[in-house]
Amino acid sequence: MIVNCLKPFLNDHIFVSTAPRLLIAMVQKEVDNGNFHGIRIAPSAPIVANLCFADNTLFFGEASVEDTITLKNILSKYARTSEHEIKMDKSTMEFSPSNADWKPTTYPPNYYIFLRYILLI
Repeated sequence: MIVNCLKPFLNDHIFVSTAPRLLIAMVQKEVDNGNFHGIRIAPSAPIVANLCFADNTLFFGEASVEDTITLKNILSKYARTSEHEIKMDKSTMEFSPSNADWKPTTYPPNYYIFLRYILLI
């Protein structure tokens, strides 16, 4: 699951430098607690759960209900704490079948639509 979101409305230049750190810390805490699963580009590589650049953030996680709910909670808490607006209607969610466990019959046909719905409500 790759989620591209977070185009915050930045009205205070001091907050610009601290807000991404807050978001990164929130994601890292959930990764450390085992509640959100990033990706590894190699077996011995560190886990990558998010990439921040300019006014965008990419999140990398498992295509699971648990990871989706955790990400939704992170984004909701971040929005409340930072007072940044997260525009979910301008966000995208993509899925990759390139992992070893993926099989076309593993998930119900509407599973990915369901995960998008969880994130948007």
